[in-house]
Amino acid sequence: MKQLATFLFVLLTFSLASCGVVKETEKERADITAAIQKYLNERSGLNLAAMNWEIKNLNTDRDTASVQVAFTAKQGGASMVMEYQMKRVNNVWTVQKSGLRGSEGMPAHPGAEAAPAAPPAGTGTGALPPGHPTVPPQTPAPTKAQPAPPKKSS
Repeated sequence: MKQLATFLFVLLTFSLASCGVVKETEKERADITAAIQKYLNERSGLNLAAMNWEIKNLNTDRDTASVQVAFTAKQGGASMVMEYQMKRVNNVWTVQKSGLRGSEGMPAHPGAEAAPAAPPAGTGTGALPPGHPTVPPQTPAPTKAQPAPPKKSS
């Protein structure tokens, strides 16, 4: 009987502790969501009234977080996924870096293949991809001739 009481006490203790973890995770997610909302509201040129957004993936590691946010047009059709790198300082989350998911070799949509990286400038073969229309050659712009130095008279 004493063992059963001890087991139930341990079980109750773990249950209460896990409730605290769940509440902390929910609070952290709410804080991150609020930080992203603030970041988006500060961006000029965004019409947030015309789009819906939601967090699709959230990974935290103490005071850093990587957040994938899906944006969809309210009228349907267009969508994109952005990735935000966040940092918590003095218990306040802020966006440190953002970019299109897929812009650094990651697929733009879950399950999509990453686009091949373009070769560095000046290292290509100069050949166009198959099916590309021909491009007329460009002639270099004329350069100004340097005036000849004056001749000395004798």
